[in-house]
Amino acid sequence: MDVKNLVFRGDLQPGGDWYGKVEKNEAGEKSLVLFQRTGERDTVQQLSDKMNGIHKGEKLATQFIDGKKLNLVGNTIKDKESLQRYLQSGHHTYTTLTSAFKLVKEQIQTPSGTIVIPAEISSSIGPANNQNTQNIKIQWEP
Repeated sequence: MDVKNLVFRGDLQPGGDWYGKVEKNEAGEKSLVLFQRTGERDTVQQLSDKMNGIHKGEKLATQFIDGKKLNLVGNTIKDKESLQRYLQSGHHTYTTLTSAFKLVKEQIQTPSGTIVIPAEISSSIGPANNQNTQNIKIQWEP
């Protein structure tokens, strides 16, 4: 999955579950968008989610980040090491996503209300373990 942005959207929902989907932004870049919803999904909601490419957030975050190294760029990021640890924890859970969400949202906000944290994500590819590094943005949107 060639994703350029990791987006936490909306606010935390008490008792909510994490969901997500891959979508394209205005620039045509793929973004992994994670959000919360409350309540049980009925059959209609499950079918609608499937048709719209919405999956469990923990599953998508694990697929996107598992086995990759995340390096947050810049020294102004509060709790940089904690955020890196939560996001590259391997198997993502409700707790790791919620903790990462809170750390991302606590960063300096831009005038639009959107928070953007530049980062690099790399993975070993091929038999020679070549490093493949790409720039991504981790952000929160209201």
